[in-house]
Amino acid sequence: MHHRGELDKSAIESGSAEEFLIAKNIIHSLLRAKKTVKIYLSNNPMYGKSIQELYESFSKYFQYNPTFKISIAREHLFFDNKPVYYTSGKSDNLALLLFKDGLRELTFYNDLSIEEIEEFLMIINVDFDKDALDDDIVTLLWERDFNYIRYVSDENYLPDSADYEANALKQIQEKESDPDCYQKAHTHFIKTGEDVLDMSIDMLSDEDLKILIDTLERDDDKKAAKLTSMLFEIMFEADSENDYLSVSNYFKIVIEFLIHKGSFKEVVNLQSRLKQAINSGNTENNTCAENIMQITGGYEVLKLIGICFDTNPVIDKDDFDKYISFLDERSIMPLMDILTELQTIHGRKMFIDALVHLSKDNARELIAGLSDQRWYVIRNTIHILRKVGSREFLAHIVKTLKHKDLRVKKESLRFLGEHGGDNVIPVLINCLKDDDSGIRTETLRAIKSIGSCKAKKTLMEQITDKHFAEKEFSEKKIYLEALAGWDDDDVQEFLVNLMNKKALWKGIKYYELKACVAYCMGLLGKRTALPLLDQFRTDENVILREHACGAIKRIEDGQK
Repeated sequence: MHHRGELDKSAIESGSAEEFLIAKNIIHSLLRAKKTVKIYLSNNPMYGKSIQELYESFSKYFQYNPTFKISIAREHLFFDNKPVYYTSGKSDNLALLLFKDGLRELTFYNDLSIEEIEEFLMIINVDFDKDALDDDIVTLLWERDFNYIRYVSDENYLPDSADYEANALKQIQEKESDPDCYQKAHTHFIKTGEDVLDMSIDMLSDEDLKILIDTLERDDDKKAAKLTSMLFEIMFEADSENDYLSVSNYFKIVIEFLIHKGSFKEVVNLQSRLKQAINSGNTENNTCAENIMQITGGYEVLKLIGICFDTNPVIDKDDFDKYISFLDERSIMPLMDILTELQTIHGRKMFIDALVHLSKDNARELIAGLSDQRWYVIRNTIHILRKVGSREFLAHIVKTLKHKDLRVKKESLRFLGEHGGDNVIPVLINCLKDDDSGIRTETLRAIKSIGSCKAKKTLMEQITDKHFAEKEFSEKKIYLEALAGWDDDDVQEFLVNLMNKKALWKGIKYYELKACVAYCMGLLGKRTALPLLDQFRTDENVILREHACGAIKRIEDGQK
């Protein structure tokens, strides 16, 4: 991501890709909120939720810029001279609604409150025809005099004048440029049917590149492919360090443009061509191509991809997987940093899958995450290591069981269950004494996952311990459910002995244990257990009777 004050000329004039994506998201949130506020009463949860979502969209934008300004035409809303909304019809046309009442510009400031957002939505939802009002939106905005919403209106507007819209669009889209600079780059790129390989190559100025990208905003994806081809030709013709630096900058700007435009497949194609250049044997081209490939997996590009996943997840998973396949271990830490900022489950899953792929041979790059102060970074690191299957870090994972956050401890237990062995069973036995029932349950699942004879013996010893009867009935069932993971003669004999065990005092704990054993027999599904279970089909104790009958039905139905 560009830092404010460090943008190149092109990025400053055209607005950062991040801001543009968030701007589009604000318009989408505004449309949803407008419709929701119109449909629902203020006491409906959907009403408040839609306003809150719009407020959060503004807040995300204000992290980049203290003002959010949109220009208004009859069918378009423009942000930074780029369309973020277009509708040609008259029905539900937000641009036309604002335009016909004379509004030409709206500006929202970073101290904007939820209350002002709600009142603004109420104003643009007024049905002036139905309510027979003489006012219009401009009048209502003037009367309300918002603190953090400002507008520009045309006091002499003519709603039915087609000429006015043309003039307004011309003003909105007018840009300063040198026609000679434009012609130098543009003639090689725009001409339909011209063979890209036959173009003469000139170094582009920032203004040239900006004009080309602005052109791409209004043209089809085929132009994007031509632009990348042209940049490769420039790279092959470059013959100095300054040229290589300029080419790398061109590629970075174009890659960011392609991502925010939704042409992610073209980014993958670009990576593929870079890989060919790297393997070509030309030392100078090789170095330049490697630098550009590193840019594709750098923090700024990955950050932009993360924003796409959070705001408008149109990147295809197969394309993203191909994109990740071109990256190396240098992208691991940027991915980890951005993962902590992602807001959607979809985005987090995609980044985690990417980290699993890149960490298979580079898992040590992740270890620093286990010492982070933030619980979610530690949890994410353990989760990724668990997916990778790195047994060499067992000792590090065991240490995280001392973390105070339960979510970290649960993820650690899942790791130990999947990748630990008999050597971690003493640690797990200690976790069975934890005060939190969720931790104890996750520990039992881990012991079951280990699946060894020692793990089985550990469960049997826990169940026959004199304090086992004092546990809650639900927790005792989880112990027996874990034991059902071993379908062998030892377990069968153990269960039969428990069912046949007599007691002088048949209290509730006695019946609960037998009910749990019956439940376990049902999970194992052995028909040889039916005669024993049948003895308790009509038992006077309700809990034992119900679990015995449930186990019998499960076995007879063949469920396991």
